[in-house]
Amino acid sequence: MNSLISITLAVLLSGQADPNTPLTGSEWPAYRGDSGLSGVSADPAIKPPFKLAWSYRLDGDASSDAGAGVTVAGGKVFVNVHNTRSILALDARTGRFAWEYKDSPIGYMTVPTYADGKLFLWQRQPKKAALIVLDAGTGKELRNQPLKYEGMDIHRAGLPVLDGKVFCAEGGDEPAVTAFDIKTGEQSWRTPLSKEDGTSVVCPVAVGGKVFVATRSTHEWKNANLGATFALDAKTGKILWTRKGVFPRFSLSSDGKVVACPSFLSDDSRFHLLDATTGETVWNAPKRFHYSPTTITQDLVLIKPYGPEIFAVDRLSGKQVWHFQGKPASGCCSPVVTASHAYLGTGVPGQYDLEGLLPFSYGKIVPREQGVSGALHAIDLKTGKSIWHFATGNTICGEPALAYGRLYFHSRDGCVYCFVPAKEGEPSTPEAIDKSESATPIAVAALLQPKLNDRPRPGQNWPMLGGSPDRAGLDNISLKTPLELAWKFPTGDRIVGAAAIRDGHAFVGSDSGRIFAINLAKGERTWEFDTGTAVRCSPAVAGGLVYCGSDDGRFYAIDQESGKKRWSFTAGGPVRGSPVVVGGIVLFGANDHHLYALDRVTGKKLWSFRANDYCVQVPPVVHGDTVFCAQWTELVYALDLKTGKEKWRSYVPISVEALSYYRDRLWVRNLHYLVELEPATGKRLRLGDASWGWGGMAFLKNKLFVSGIQSQYGRAGAVVTDLDDAGKEIVKFETLEGVNRIPAKYFGSYIKLASMGTPLVAGDQVCFAAVTGNVYLTDADGKERWTFQLGGSCHATPVAADGYLVVGCDDGNLYAFRSK
Repeated sequence: MNSLISITLAVLLSGQADPNTPLTGSEWPAYRGDSGLSGVSADPAIKPPFKLAWSYRLDGDASSDAGAGVTVAGGKVFVNVHNTRSILALDARTGRFAWEYKDSPIGYMTVPTYADGKLFLWQRQPKKAALIVLDAGTGKELRNQPLKYEGMDIHRAGLPVLDGKVFCAEGGDEPAVTAFDIKTGEQSWRTPLSKEDGTSVVCPVAVGGKVFVATRSTHEWKNANLGATFALDAKTGKILWTRKGVFPRFSLSSDGKVVACPSFLSDDSRFHLLDATTGETVWNAPKRFHYSPTTITQDLVLIKPYGPEIFAVDRLSGKQVWHFQGKPASGCCSPVVTASHAYLGTGVPGQYDLEGLLPFSYGKIVPREQGVSGALHAIDLKTGKSIWHFATGNTICGEPALAYGRLYFHSRDGCVYCFVPAKEGEPSTPEAIDKSESATPIAVAALLQPKLNDRPRPGQNWPMLGGSPDRAGLDNISLKTPLELAWKFPTGDRIVGAAAIRDGHAFVGSDSGRIFAINLAKGERTWEFDTGTAVRCSPAVAGGLVYCGSDDGRFYAIDQESGKKRWSFTAGGPVRGSPVVVGGIVLFGANDHHLYALDRVTGKKLWSFRANDYCVQVPPVVHGDTVFCAQWTELVYALDLKTGKEKWRSYVPISVEALSYYRDRLWVRNLHYLVELEPATGKRLRLGDASWGWGGMAFLKNKLFVSGIQSQYGRAGAVVTDLDDAGKEIVKFETLEGVNRIPAKYFGSYIKLASMGTPLVAGDQVCFAAVTGNVYLTDADGKERWTFQLGGSCHATPVAADGYLVVGCDDGNLYAFRSK
């Protein structure tokens, strides 16, 4: 997982949020902002243009297909993560990880509701239906109230809270609405609904002293006309009115004066705006208006069918005012609004999601920069025109949240985003600060002389992430099982990067903002260096210097012996991509769109290359006279090592997670695939499957290993691919002509081996640091040889050298193991 902490001027310049700035303004404590699902924020300060304050990398795609958005209240952002079936809490100012609730899956569509310092979760699964209450500050479970599952609607709306009560709906033979006291959990009232009006109950909404709820047939396609909408008194549960034959498929919404009812399957199938006092129709609209929750403003009603459209209708007359037509064909997100703008996340072109082979054809026809694919749009409420957009790496299914003067949302690219209002002309994402001229190719070539090459001792050192500039591991690494814990060293916060090992020391950074040198034999600190913000970059060690980036936007060279700073270079954004050292040059990527090449002794910039998008964490690879690098989404580049000039670019859809050079081929991992490229041209050669994850690749002879978690699509856990398998030709995709698909197989106890870090090959063994917190060593066929339970979940990459296995943990400790 990723977290961002930022307190220095460099971070402010990079677009990161200052954690010392207090959060002010209204909150977004429920699905679509309030218990009526109105989708309206009262904060006029939230308006475009925007700039990125922070982003957080999740363990999954969060919303998945048709999943929901985020809740923002109590100083935190609460995210329901699809892949891990968990609730995640982040600091709303900085994106810093707070806690994760995994004890009971609630279903990824349900948005948690915040009230009275508590989080109310609606678990809607067979045999596990319940009202769960968590402490919002700690994630600790306070109550678990069982509910009936029968007839319970599974749409993404959460539980409404009003006047000290939380309202739940149950269906089946005894459909009903129940109110519970939010402090004690005691039942306040329970009102039966007529099963003759349907046995499936839509999630209630509560506003203006009333609770509005609807029923429909459980077999909706067969009994399309069976259903009704009800109004109940929120204090007593008394039914105030019933409107038969008018009901939504999924969600009602209300501002207390009117109730929006998007009908779907009935013979009527029209959109109805009902009077909240009487239940009578104020006006209705044509059949095309249906599906998603409706947004209600003082002047407009924004109705969203499935897809990229919004229809803005005059609230009084029901006449259409404007029509927004997005370019993608999919999209489940409905708009949320401030006084002047509507915010809408869109899907992708065509009728298919990005997780299949089809997106490999999108590279030339769907530019992200134009907001065509997976974009968050700000739409002018007067004209219906998009006036600002931000393109993510995948579909945005969940609704945005408007809180604390900020715009929050997540994407199926696996990120949660926080934007703050920007000045006109200010870039949406960080840009480079250093504008100095590049060095001459002759000067760069002088730094590539063989005598300047670093020469780590084989088997004794692990100098950088991936072991070498190829990022394909190292030979001469052996671990004799069984292993025992040699020591664990506390760093003060989560460790998500890999350690480097050199000259009897391990070097590692953590979210505490510090970089540590730890004596490998004793497990004692030799020195520590404080950057002031989270360090999520894996260090590299060469020539007596430790190279490492920080979320403060700086890249540091630290004396290996003393821990004193030799020099630093200021980038425009967080530096997370692990550096690579070649001769007298050190290269790294930053979140300011740039790859930098510096003189590793002086820190002087040699050249920089600007990618179309910013980098998240992909470490560059150097082989021969070529640098291979990647931006966060879609493009892999080959650059000339001496000049930084582009040789070629190759399109890989969604996000690019890791690069490795092995067997004279460049291997790329994205969230769902392995891609084999011809290094000289960037031509695609073969595709293979990968499980969802952002770790890299490990190689053992003809085997390629990756690991990840279960997603909606593709593989889960540890996967192995035979590189000697030529595969079968892919047909029906013009842009994949001549490309073969090679099969992937599950490896060992693949689910147990699910990891977000890169697997480690040590001799004939493979090591996985699993998200469960277990470290495993297996043989080349997946048979378990040794395991150890760490003190928490693990997202770091294990490394090995000098007889030690070293891995960081979410509990803040660096663990070292050696043979008994």
